Amino acid sequence: MKLKKYLSLSVSICGYIHLNQGVVAMNEKTRMNEGLQLAIKFEKEGREFFLKAAQATGHPLGKRLFQSLANDELVHLRRVTELFAALQNKQDWPKTQGHEPKTFHTIFEEAKEHLKEIVQPQVGEIEALNLGLELEERGYKFYKNLAEESVSTPEREFYQELAAAEDNHYQTIQSTIKYLENPADWYADQEHQIYEGG
Repeated sequence: MKLKKYLSLSVSICGYIHLNQGVVAMNEKTRMNEGLQLAIKFEKEGREFFLKAAQATGHPLGKRLFQSLANDELVHLRRVTELFAALQNKQDWPKTQGHEPKTFHTIFEEAKEHLKEIVQPQVGEIEALNLGLELEERGYKFYKNLAEESVSTPEREFYQELAAAEDNHYQTIQSTIKYLENPADWYADQEHQIYEGG
């Protein structure tokens, strides 16, 4: 897998937080529209990134993870797009719906049958996962900023939920990297957490 495929996508997403800083001075409707338009673009590009990464990776766990993340981004994209359309039609900001993204343990269980023999990840797979970490961290900051700028409770809750989903993705990618780099250490950590009650 070539890392360069993903660099331009990651760089374009990196700019959203800075673009968003200028939104504060706008009127309320313009601010909401601008935030949602940026969120739509962010989710589209994030989905594209994860789909390309899923196609390029040969490791079963990495492939399953990237596919799961791409599916979550599609759920986010649909929700943001529907919300944007509703607000354009002068409807009220809808209540938060709640979408539970998959955890590393769920993805690991789904991929387990393919992990019977140890498959060493390629260097590019770890690099793509690290880019995914960066993407999710920026997504978290982006949605956290939008939540902080929100003036209504439904809007704030919507962006807080998206920020929490990005944080969940970040934790999931981190666990995947740890597993791929050293499965024995990952298993030891899991046993320790169970012993400690964590």
